[in-house]
Amino acid sequence: NRAKGIYIGTQAGGDRRLNLRPGVDKATIDPNRMFTRGGIQADMKRSAIPRPGDVEAIEKFGQDYVRTFIDKASVLVAVHNNTNGGYSFERYLSGGSEARATAALHQARGADPDNFFLVTQPQVFEALKAMNYNVILQARNPPNDGSLSVYAAIRGWNYINVEAEHGAAAIQAKMFKDLW
Repeated sequence: NRAKGIYIGTQAGGDRRLNLRPGVDKATIDPNRMFTRGGIQADMKRSAIPRPGDVEAIEKFGQDYVRTFIDKASVLVAVHNNTNGGYSFERYLSGGSEARATAALHQARGADPDNFFLVTQPQVFEALKAMNYNVILQARNPPNDGSLSVYAAIRGWNYINVEAEHGAAAIQAKMFKDLW
């Protein structure tokens, strides 16, 4: 049984970041930080030497990306991989770096914290919680990091991120199966 939808993949040539301008004054952007001006500006401060017009060009690219691929989706499912002990469910716990972005969370007993769902809709949160997954309900007004989940929250979209540790293909496949 297959779910209907459109798959969009963003490739950065083997790198995490999209290279916008090579050379000494290179400009790169995290592809999951290009959806709001605030996120673009913060990301570029950390990792690029911006020139006049860079922020606006990236913002236009992000808006075009949304308009072309995402705007008409009724449910937006994102797929991300992480490294063992890097970005994980634990960041969303009280005192964690993402705690302010959290409205509610469910930590599944014995589950690897690197494998989790991040969602924007309470009913999806409750369904995944009932299946005993690590699941985070994103706050309605999370800190603006420019990510697609933040943009989805701003727009009121049904966004679901399936986050799994790199190499955990069987677990990620089960997460997708149960999600559908």
